[in-house]
Amino acid sequence: MPKGFTLLDSALGVPLHSRNLFEVVGVRFGFEPYRQLQIELLASGWRGEITFDYPVSFRAHDEGEIIAYWTARAAEDVGVGTCFRIAKSDYLSELSQGVSGLHEELTHYLVAGLDLCVEVLSTSPPTAHWKLIDKVD
Repeated sequence: MPKGFTLLDSALGVPLHSRNLFEVVGVRFGFEPYRQLQIELLASGWRGEITFDYPVSFRAHDEGEIIAYWTARAAEDVGVGTCFRIAKSDYLSELSQGVSGLHEELTHYLVAGLDLCVEVLSTSPPTAHWKLIDKVD
């Protein structure tokens, strides 16, 4: 069971401060100019991108497939949001023991979208960029 949820929305400048979630509209991983994971988000006239440099692992899920996460977050009285740091999880435990040559501590992050969620294990925190766009009806 995951535990130790920390909401990172304020630190990442997430513009929505309500129960409205972004929709994850793109997940891109590339090697040029370096290993980078980009998660593109869209909601309420905002487009955002959360970026992880040199992620060790990532995986995407339908939000319904990780119900245990929502139960644990609610039990810890952590609000609904876009990006979380998770202190303990099976995913983190499993990969922390199996990454050869890694000398830095891994951190488990969760980008929670309306329907799609992306878990990321990384040695460095994400960055984010937000842009106000015209609303599309």
